[in-house]
Amino acid sequence: MSSLIAWAKSNPMSLVAILIVLLSLVLLFAVNLMGKQFVDEMAAREGELNQIKELSLTPVTLPPANVDDPPQKLKVAANMAAIKHLESTYGKLDLEHKQIEKLIVEENRGRHSVMIDGLFPSTDDAALPFLARDRYRESLTNMLKEYSANALLPRIDAGVPPTIDDIEEELERVESDYIQTAFPLNPGAVRENLTLPQLKNLRKIKQDRLMEILRRRARQIHVYAQTDIEHPDFPFDVGAWSEAGPRPSLVEIWEGQLGLWIQQDIMQAIAWTNKADNDKVDVLLAPVKRIVSIEIEPGYVGINSVGAISKMAGTNSIARAPRRQRRSAADGPPGMPFGGFGAAVPDLLSEEERKKGLVPDADKPIPDDFSKGPTGRRSNSIYDVRHAVLTVDIDSKRIGELIDNLAKSNFITVLRTGITDIDEYEMLQDFYLYGSDDVVEARLTLETIWLREWTSPSMPKEVRLLVGIDQPEETENDQGSPRRRR
Repeated sequence: MSSLIAWAKSNPMSLVAILIVLLSLVLLFAVNLMGKQFVDEMAAREGELNQIKELSLTPVTLPPANVDDPPQKLKVAANMAAIKHLESTYGKLDLEHKQIEKLIVEENRGRHSVMIDGLFPSTDDAALPFLARDRYRESLTNMLKEYSANALLPRIDAGVPPTIDDIEEELERVESDYIQTAFPLNPGAVRENLTLPQLKNLRKIKQDRLMEILRRRARQIHVYAQTDIEHPDFPFDVGAWSEAGPRPSLVEIWEGQLGLWIQQDIMQAIAWTNKADNDKVDVLLAPVKRIVSIEIEPGYVGINSVGAISKMAGTNSIARAPRRQRRSAADGPPGMPFGGFGAAVPDLLSEEERKKGLVPDADKPIPDDFSKGPTGRRSNSIYDVRHAVLTVDIDSKRIGELIDNLAKSNFITVLRTGITDIDEYEMLQDFYLYGSDDVVEARLTLETIWLREWTSPSMPKEVRLLVGIDQPEETENDQGSPRRRR
């Protein structure tokens, strides 16, 4: 011990250094202990803060920017400012949704009106179905008349070429005038008195007059189309229920009403394309030269129809034939409505498939069915899908104008386009003059959409059952078990 004290006295600096080291170690231990306690305390506080933050957040579901994407699920602070902001955002979205929905419904409804007020969805007036028959046929023929801004239905200013009788009558006058001019002193002169040069000259004069007749007629109208509803080349799809016979059923008349609306929209597109309101446009200048036919595909796509695309798969387009000949195969049994309802038409859907397809999930888009067409659309609880086929002779360079105007006319989509060359000289033999344009026959398969918000109130009960709006009533059979009846 005395030696240690003696060393300390002789080495004071070393002693101080050792004491500092020892003190530092003690302080370091103390600081480390306090630091660990501080870290643990901060971690505990952070956990409490996270728990408080978690409790203050509310899960919300936001609609996606893309309608087909899943909704966004987020957590936001549940404070008054955030709540008001969300309420404002959702309020604006809801208002915009209602405005867009109203706009779409009004656009789809357009100028479509029922043929006879009080006829749909049911009537006790036995005379109304007969009045509807006359109104239906009158509406179809009126759409081919000269344009009128005040008309309820679009008018396309259509007409037929000159008849052979009219042409022969005028050419006979030309020949008679030529002979009288060639033989002014011989009132009884006939064709046989003409010389060969005179006959050649007469032939040239008659050819020029024929072209003048055809050109004059082409300049009087906007498009060629047969205007006589009794003629087999009448371009519209005319339901057999409208012909003379027993009183048509409301189901048949409804099918005719929907067909009339479809053809009304097609005529509106053609009127826009050909500028039917411009009297300076005629067949020679208009894109659509001739309306050959419109065919309404029977049935509701996805319910009791596979659609026009599926039916045409692997087949060539129908060649030109009288309209009624093409339609007769689809009319169904006598007494059945055009396209058929009831037992004669197979139901494409089971009960499970019907519910799945007709009642869309609010959180999911309506399932696509590309077997019915390239859009994947099929009839569902929001809208019905109907197909039609339009065949026209049209300027090959201006088909796009017609397709664009079809899209503007009530959401019509062209699903398929078939193009066939036309021999203009062959058409000239039938007195159709198309001008200098390269004209083709275009066969367009069309998809039309009909929103049930405005169509369903007018549907007869049989149609509402067919498309799934109403469910069959349940009755008891002989064994007391429930059964469905339509």
